[in-house]
Amino acid sequence: LGTGWLMKLLPPVVVGPVIIVIGLGLASTAVNMAMYADPNAKELVYSLKHFSVAGVTLAITIICAIFLRGFLSLIPVLIGIIRGYLFALTQGIVNFQPVIDAKWFAVPEFIIPFKDYTPSVTLGIAAAMVPVAFVTMSEHIGHQMVLSKVVGQDFIKKPGLHRSIMGDSVA
Repeated sequence: LGTGWLMKLLPPVVVGPVIIVIGLGLASTAVNMAMYADPNAKELVYSLKHFSVAGVTLAITIICAIFLRGFLSLIPVLIGIIRGYLFALTQGIVNFQPVIDAKWFAVPEFIIPFKDYTPSVTLGIAAAMVPVAFVTMSEHIGHQMVLSKVVGQDFIKKPGLHRSIMGDSVA
């Protein structure tokens, strides 16, 4: 079948709005994390400290996106996250106690299909997963289109959309 049908099903005019909707859906979470000391608490309490860390992080990211050149102009978000984290350290928001209490080496608890449980596929599971796969695929195509524009090489043709989707699904 190839990937031509997928590009016809998900052209840029479809992929763009999907990515925008994903971003807008995450915006409320970002605002809650920036505004409140504990966004999961029953009673929300505004935190100027958390808001200032979010503001500094956003400002650094925007400044980096505007003024940096070369390789650094490609990673303003990463720079913003690192600098924002360092600023959060100065504000006393970061709690290292879980890291201090953690074991140096630990084996994760593995859950093995057919040994620990019997997997089953139902219509409900398929109905829930197909839209998730569709959105993930359209987001992947959008990322490939943007990366292709940034570096000036068509990643949808070489190495190929089929390979990048396979790599994305394996990861």
